Amino acid sequence: SPKGSALARPEYSKPDWAGKPGPPLESGEVAIELLVRGEVKQRVPLDIQAHDCFLIGRAKNADVVLEGVEPQSSRFHCILQCKAGSPEIYVYDLKSSHGTSLNGKPLDPHTFVPMRVGEQLRFCVDKPTSCIAVLCGPEEAMVEEGEVDPEDFREAAAKESAERAEAAVADLQRRKDAKKLRMAKEAQQQARAKALAAKARAAQQLQREVNDQHRERMHEVTWGMSQDAVELPDEFISEEARKFMDSDGMLDLEQLRGLDLTQKQEQLVAKADQKKRRLDNLNREKRRLEEQLTNHAKRNADAEFDIDEPDRSRGRGGATMEKLQGLEAKLEKAREDFSEQSDNIMLSLGLKKPGERLGRISRKRAALYDTRLEDEEDDFFDRASGAVGARAGRDEPTELMSLPRFDGVETRASVESKSSLLRAERGRLIAQLAAEMAGAAPSGDSLEAFMSANLEALRLDRQKRLQR
Repeated sequence: SPKGSALARPEYSKPDWAGKPGPPLESGEVAIELLVRGEVKQRVPLDIQAHDCFLIGRAKNADVVLEGVEPQSSRFHCILQCKAGSPEIYVYDLKSSHGTSLNGKPLDPHTFVPMRVGEQLRFCVDKPTSCIAVLCGPEEAMVEEGEVDPEDFREAAAKESAERAEAAVADLQRRKDAKKLRMAKEAQQQARAKALAAKARAAQQLQREVNDQHRERMHEVTWGMSQDAVELPDEFISEEARKFMDSDGMLDLEQLRGLDLTQKQEQLVAKADQKKRRLDNLNREKRRLEEQLTNHAKRNADAEFDIDEPDRSRGRGGATMEKLQGLEAKLEKAREDFSEQSDNIMLSLGLKKPGERLGRISRKRAALYDTRLEDEEDDFFDRASGAVGARAGRDEPTELMSLPRFDGVETRASVESKSSLLRAERGRLIAQLAAEMAGAAPSGDSLEAFMSANLEALRLDRQKRLQR
């Protein structure tokens, strides 16, 4: 090696055939040119007259130093070994980290591969590299170019064209198969969607019919009619009072406005109009919530087999149902308020007697007005159990007849429910008692006087109980 031996050198033993090369290399200049991105960065002459092997690597004592030119090369990368009397120089890879390639072909480590003038070395096989080492020397030492056979080129071109055509046909067939599979899946999804849509439409139509029947039944009853409502006898409603009632059994406020009303009566009508508007708003809200529940059920049915779009509306139906249940309680309270206001208007107009009510009332309210003295063993209809039972050995005031019953210990919720009902009934009875005392007419005969006295005694007893 032309460099000194003070620094470390790789373990390398020259072969027996090592020596000075033969013609035409011995008569010309031999060098290694390092090109980076097509530009010559270094030209390193090789003194083949004085030395027969040369070290290439990043080490400072290498004959061809790659430091700063090829960072992916090893410190001791490869050896250029001359053969005695031969026009070739052999490349010997020292088992470098990234390998060595000659004219693009990787070299096996620890193997001598011949290299001629004009051929190229790269010092990295597994990664892209921009550095190329070219062996320069006499033109006579270059590889002679043989005659080109056109037939070989035609065969290679035909083979390559056939491979491309075969690949294109295979790719086209693959695309067709994928399209058929996709269309089959889409057809299956559409069939499922149509079936589900038809099922949802049938369910929706059935729900509409049920709702229409429910509305028809609601139109046939009055404001007080519900599952536990009772209808008052017709003799309790006078002919004059019926003239001011609409087809739904509710008080027609427009007809009342055509009368010659006092200021107080106009105020009562205006207040009843407010309660009527509130009742209409609650009914509209109820219909809106019922429509929401129907649409939610349809969306759930449509989204059951929808694999592309996740259903983000699940869980909202429960909240809508809770709102609807709360709205039912508000509707019941609004009907009771409008009923009470209608009674006050008819009482002020003299179209009804104190204690009479218009239309229908609920079983709860009917029980509060029940003053009949009947046997305690009478059967009653228990709506909670759906069977006829017996009330035995219980002396219960009529004010508590409509309150919820609990077997065992009372809870806070049950006590608060009873207390709220009692407070509401107490206020209503006090107002009704005051109105009756103000507008009561004298009895026509002794029997009516006797009945009025009994009713008055019962009302006073009820008022005392409520005040306690």
